Amino acid sequence: MAKIVVKKYMVQVYGKLVISGKYTMDDREVTDDIKFVPETYHEAVALWIAAYEASRGE
Repeated sequence: MAKIVVKKYMVQVYGKLVISGKYTMDDREVTDDIKFVPETYHEAVALWIAAYEASRGE
């Protein structure tokens, strides 16, 4: 099984896509229009979103 490497620049990309509603980290929300963030990125994306929203005062 190939090991998936987390690329730092993709964390921000996936984070912005989750915020915009184009991607999700909940497999129950996946549709033809909403894609799934690879599980390898879930923790890093969640942390990025939390930091992003904290910096915006949300």
